[in-house]
Amino acid sequence: MYKMLKIMSFLVFIGLLNSCGSSSDPVSTSDSVSNTDGSNENNSSVGNGKIDLSLSATYQFPYIFRSAFVDEDNVILVGGQIGRKSTEDVNIFSNKIIKINLLTGVSSELTLSENRGNDAKIYKLVNGKYLVTSGFQTASYIDVVDFTTNNVKSISTDLNITDSTGQNITPFYVDSSAPAVLDSGDMMFFGFYNGLYAMKEVMLFNYNDENVTLSPVELGMARYGAVAHKLADNRVIIVGGWDGSTNSDENSSQRRVEIYNPSDGSINRVANYPAPISFSSVKKVENDAIWVGDYKYTVSQDTWEYDSIFTLVKELSANYNISTDITLYGAYLTTLSNGKIVTFFGGNESSVYSDTIQAYPVNLQATLRVFTPSN
Repeated sequence: MYKMLKIMSFLVFIGLLNSCGSSSDPVSTSDSVSNTDGSNENNSSVGNGKIDLSLSATYQFPYIFRSAFVDEDNVILVGGQIGRKSTEDVNIFSNKIIKINLLTGVSSELTLSENRGNDAKIYKLVNGKYLVTSGFQTASYIDVVDFTTNNVKSISTDLNITDSTGQNITPFYVDSSAPAVLDSGDMMFFGFYNGLYAMKEVMLFNYNDENVTLSPVELGMARYGAVAHKLADNRVIIVGGWDGSTNSDENSSQRRVEIYNPSDGSINRVANYPAPISFSSVKKVENDAIWVGDYKYTVSQDTWEYDSIFTLVKELSANYNISTDITLYGAYLTTLSNGKIVTFFGGNESSVYSDTIQAYPVNLQATLRVFTPSN
């Protein structure tokens, strides 16, 4: 039995899918995103001073997506699970990326270099393109996606990195790394796992040349599964991460926090995270603060304090009448710049076998709904 993935945009994590698997070849899907007008449905509550919401559009998908990114009035969906071969207990993943314009209802679909699975990440570059990284089975490739020209450029991250033993040479495996976008438009990928050891190397993506190189910068401690995010002053904070050991004290990789300064290329250690942390997410960012996991970091004071009260659901609930129709399954909840709220229903496995994909489809209730203020 698979657990439902529950994710909010802006990296607000509220659940975890417990599944894994592989597929030997990318599986293509047709352009089968359908859009229906749901403006007659309304979530109304009178007298509490909150904003009512109306269902303005519904989009049906041929399978479930695991990753979403909101860019103003556009929703970008990537990867996802098409089906499952129950006899082999193997998941079949997607190699598609879909962009939906919520104003026009027009969707565009492109094919990525490989299957992206259930853990892809999407970043917007300064030139309007998108970078897709991570995802099951795509550890040593990134894709630069241009919806303007309908082009996907696949970039290998096989940088031939030698570990500390001198015996193992591997690519830079981006699925275990911690990426962050800089003001310059470039991206940095901090640390990774080479299959045997945690690594402290850092990879640079140059958005002008659209290539990757090994940066002269290195983490102070080798680790993977850290959280990296650009601060308001363009420095990058790198929080936690695992080095493969059982150590979780104040000197461990899981407590370590560093800040990278692109102006001089330095990485300096700052106040430890209060508890062991790895494979977490950023919840919120302000000018002088960032929320990671259950703690808030104040940059000017170099201090962490417990503050797990912030969730997007609570923030929305304070201003909108949120019904069970909107929060059902809790897949993706996002506020857009124009006040829309988007929910993505993750989908369930069908009991009817599909000869087309040679598996049981995971497509029931794979739906994106758009709600707009009605008053």
